[in-house]
Amino acid sequence: MNYHASEPLPFFVYGTLLPGQPNDDLWGDGITRAEAAFLHNSHIYDMGYYPMLVSQSGGTVSGKLITVASLAYREIMLRLDALEEYVPARPKQSTYLRVRRRVTTKEGRRVDAWVYEGDMDLVEGMPQILGGDWLAHISSRHGEIEIWWESINSKFGHHKRIDGNG
Repeated sequence: MNYHASEPLPFFVYGTLLPGQPNDDLWGDGITRAEAAFLHNSHIYDMGYYPMLVSQSGGTVSGKLITVASLAYREIMLRLDALEEYVPARPKQSTYLRVRRRVTTKEGRRVDAWVYEGDMDLVEGMPQILGGDWLAHISSRHGEIEIWWESINSKFGHHKRIDGNG
């Protein structure tokens, strides 16, 4: 997988970057298309108030395939990389990696997209979100999650690596 490339692919999002979620303002007016999509051989984990996706056989994650206007693409990618603590020049020190993965739209089209993936070490001991759908998972906790996002006064929900280097 090529972690450094910034080819203008759509983004597959599955958590706080979804429309209507706490980080959706990072898209600005740059979204030209948002469609339901699925990522196979992946699972998401509940990190408290946001999910983390990891590559793992057998699972399917629900989300949106977001296409961004070409004029806004670079700026939006920089914002998303900052949110996900992805540093292209230092992928091993990044919290998430931006990786190219093949996703499937609801209509069955297969499309390459950028996906922010976490590390298996970071999800150790965290509950797996059964069914791979963050929005369904938080539907009963929406108020609690909204209060938390407001209380941190930030759009960046950060977490630390187990080894303390996060």
